[in-house]
Amino acid sequence: MTIEKNGTVYTVNETATGWTLTTSLDNVVVSFNITKADCPTFDTLKEFVAASDAI
Repeated sequence: MTIEKNGTVYTVNETATGWTLTTSLDNVVVSFNITKADCPTFDTLKEFVAASDAI
């Protein structure tokens, strides 16, 4: 699964307790962990990423 925001493509991996978003920016791998308590579904995760200034 992937999510795109502002030209950056994030690869999304689902775990039992959350989501991991990973991308490469200028050859540096960056990842974000988001719990399922905050985003229980992939659709809510997409909304969270779109609204977040940190991601």
